[in-house]
Amino acid sequence: MIYVVAPDVMDKENFANKIAGMLPRNYDICLFELLPLCMKIEIINNHVILYTDELELYEYFYRYIKLWKDQGHRQKLSLEEAKKLFSKRR
Repeated sequence: MIYVVAPDVMDKENFANKIAGMLPRNYDICLFELLPLCMKIEIINNHVILYTDELELYEYFYRYIKLWKDQGHRQKLSLEEAKKLFSKRR
């Protein structure tokens, strides 16, 4: 799987299709910005850089890391914790 990070691209869906069309079908290409936050964090934590300015990339990733710190615990709730959380609101 190859993830392309392109923060300055305006038309992200068109760009993703353009990239996918340039490579053979046996490559699975995704645009980082179009992924859900939980997948972005997996990529940030487990990535291998092919080509970039690393400092600039990590500065860009910082905002996603900060978002995840604010809400990541919600992704790890047990079923019982989730039931308690939602039953309290009613």
